Amino acid sequence: MIAVERRFTAETRTMFSELFPTEAGADTLLYDIGRDFAIAVMTGVALQRLFPHGERPASDYVDALKRIFQLASLQT
Repeated sequence: MIAVERRFTAETRTMFSELFPTEAGADTLLYDIGRDFAIAVMTGVALQRLFPHGERPASDYVDALKRIFQLASLQT
């Protein structure tokens, strides 16, 4: 199980860096924590969706997460 977790982490970090390439002069903390933040948000969305009660579609959360990261990138 540990090997699966390590592979998942490595692959999602690669995907994150492909989606949001590091820009010159950018805040390195944002890029260091960005993947972990996205995983935490999506874990919360997945947990919330276990008990459906009219919540937003998961795509709304993904879109918001992308926009937050774009806005944070512009601040550097």
